[in-house]
Amino acid sequence: MKRLQLLGRSKYLSLSSKEDNTSTSPLLKKNGFDDEKSGNLPRCSTSISNSKVVQEYPPLHLLKLPKKLLLLILQNLDTRTLLSLCEVNSTLYNIISNNFLYNHVVLDTKLSLLKFNAIIHSEFHTSNAINNNSNNNIVNNNKQDDTVSQNVRFLVRSIEFVNPQCQDSLFKYSKFHNKNDQTIAGSYVYESTSSLSTSSAMKNISNKNNIPTTIEEQPTSDSYNGNTNSPRKYNNNDIFCQSCFKTIDKMENKYSHYTYIELMLDIIDYLPNLTHVILSNVESNFKIPLWYSVFNDGSRDFFKKIIKGQQSINSNDLRTFEISKQFVSEYERKFYSLQRIKTLEIRASKDKKTGNNVVRLRPNLLCCFGIINELILENIIIDTESLDTPMEFLPLHLRLEPTGLYQLHAPFHALTLKSCSIIPGNGILKLFNPYFKCVKNLELLQITSKYDLLLCNCFSALTDLSIDCSSICFMNETLVDDEYYYENPPHNNEAILEHDCNSLSETLLDSTVDYTLQAPPATSSIVLSLNLKYISRTTTTDNNNNNLQNNRRKPATLTKSQGDFFKHSSIPEFHYFYHYYKLLWDRLPHKNININIINIPFRNVYPLSPIVFWEKMMNSLADNDIADQETLIGYRTDHNSTRSNVPVHGRNTHPTDNNEIDDHFHNDYYWNTSVRNCFKDCLSVLKNQNQQYHGLSVDETVNDMDDEIINNYQNFKYFKDIPNLNLWCFLKSLSKFKSVKIRLLRNLLFCTPRTRYDWELLLKPVLNVNVPVEVRDKDGFVLYSYGNINQK
Repeated sequence: MKRLQLLGRSKYLSLSSKEDNTSTSPLLKKNGFDDEKSGNLPRCSTSISNSKVVQEYPPLHLLKLPKKLLLLILQNLDTRTLLSLCEVNSTLYNIISNNFLYNHVVLDTKLSLLKFNAIIHSEFHTSNAINNNSNNNIVNNNKQDDTVSQNVRFLVRSIEFVNPQCQDSLFKYSKFHNKNDQTIAGSYVYESTSSLSTSSAMKNISNKNNIPTTIEEQPTSDSYNGNTNSPRKYNNNDIFCQSCFKTIDKMENKYSHYTYIELMLDIIDYLPNLTHVILSNVESNFKIPLWYSVFNDGSRDFFKKIIKGQQSINSNDLRTFEISKQFVSEYERKFYSLQRIKTLEIRASKDKKTGNNVVRLRPNLLCCFGIINELILENIIIDTESLDTPMEFLPLHLRLEPTGLYQLHAPFHALTLKSCSIIPGNGILKLFNPYFKCVKNLELLQITSKYDLLLCNCFSALTDLSIDCSSICFMNETLVDDEYYYENPPHNNEAILEHDCNSLSETLLDSTVDYTLQAPPATSSIVLSLNLKYISRTTTTDNNNNNLQNNRRKPATLTKSQGDFFKHSSIPEFHYFYHYYKLLWDRLPHKNININIINIPFRNVYPLSPIVFWEKMMNSLADNDIADQETLIGYRTDHNSTRSNVPVHGRNTHPTDNNEIDDHFHNDYYWNTSVRNCFKDCLSVLKNQNQQYHGLSVDETVNDMDDEIINNYQNFKYFKDIPNLNLWCFLKSLSKFKSVKIRLLRNLLFCTPRTRYDWELLLKPVLNVNVPVEVRDKDGFVLYSYGNINQK
């Protein structure tokens, strides 16, 4: 069936057997609504004209609201509230059932699939639960079209299959299943209708689901034929509902022998307006057998290939063997005649003990759904086998390249990877490019590894990129101890024994520690020089050409005391860790690409440009009053005076240790020259831009620069600007993109209040290049907009 791709809002109708919704489900109402007997409703006047009932509601009645306003109110209610409103008024029932109740259907058991499949095949209408007329018997003054009875299967826009099963399919077609494959014991067995009356079997189960009860629960047909022995009288509504539920019961008998996957595919095929299919809580043992492939034409050759386990043709075979034009035309005819699904979402379950991803993407998970426009994967492992291209089982687009070679690629135009794990190695990045050749929209959400950003370069047709900045890989970076930058004392037992044998008296004293810095510490000046590439991240020699390859310390690694300072200052982790992965952000493709930054906070940070930073440092050099500096740990009290014997905070040291700790800040390290070059270049720009500094001697100012500004990572004044400098570099990198969309981590109520002028100051690095920018809060409310963001 050709699918009508209609859009609809997502509301949840759960056919879950875990919830007892019998009393609240509108589908279980067989005797209609008795609005006039309800004491909670405002009284409304009714008049009968031409066999139609006209209801007139009071002016302040809820149903007197305009249609759009009423829908806006109802769409903010949860499912239970909507179900309760359905019992209140027949007009509300029609509005809710036609607009919200069936938009999103959740099926969590095979029995719920069977019952829902019976409902849609019986052409069940929304009005069947309350009256015996598919036309409008009630006409209200609002004249809303939502009161028209509609077929349920045309209302479904999204459907979710919870914990899908495959054991019954493997058991039913075990002769076509390869015995070498791992199977799970047990299966779902339903006897045929000839040996078991499904009506009586379903009697006790139907009351636990949101599905009409079976025919055995209703009075016999004699009661409707004027039998005076009946304890009650039945009207036409009861007769019509009884006929409707009898039809549903017959459909249950008809499809009772279907397996779980067969029911799932039959439901998908019979919902013409379906746009979103969700497989949630997918276990690692779930797999869709290949005989459910959309290319299964029932031929002997197809089943032979499955039974014998023959390898299908893939992209590598197209480069090796020559294929006929007849085969290509036949494949294209089959491909373009397949059903289409707008969005397929697979949510896998994690390991209960470790919390790691265990479900791997395989082609058989996608072979039965036809042509998929958007693929959403959550908690999925992607490896080289996931990108295999068996074109005889999986619908793939076959295209002839200008080089004369055929290229196979997936038909997806949008891809979302949420908390997915990419297994590196075996050339997996080279497989991403040909497999996802058509992908234009890429979303990376809850990224597990910062190196997954490199995947963005594998999509040649990419136009829209979304990155989640609140991912765990951007938050949980390494913090080191304060002794990380010093030479560690020997830990070898032989070295310690040899040291003890040299002098017995020396073993009673603390071993000497070399306080010479072994790597560039995390200060504002070094982080800025590192971001501007004045300092190399892979330096192998120092100023004296000494080999540094054995030094595994990374430059500008934050210490625990610095991390505590930023944490107590309520600064987001993304901003003070940004220099850790700045090189990966710089490698993102940006030409004609619209970027969407998701879940990023701007709390207690502002973009600090390098020129403004060095100007502030230069002004601090002119101020000779550095005596009363506030520090997180002990440090000298006077820069030019003799060092005092103040112990380091948190530990006891010898008086000479403080002198050694202070002296090492003024050593001649190989990175000092790089930082001074950065300072010099920024001062040159500042001198040309600001007339106030036209008489400034750049070389003299650079020479007067105190090395403590560069190396003293223990003084908060010299590292507190790291998040602000990182934010400036981050926004500067966004200015390369075609347009920038920013969605904040919180909603407007919990965001920092900012005026338009405040937003312009915050986004100044991006606005300087006239890039369209749009900022929204978590709920999608526009906080700031500049330029035409929708222009493509």
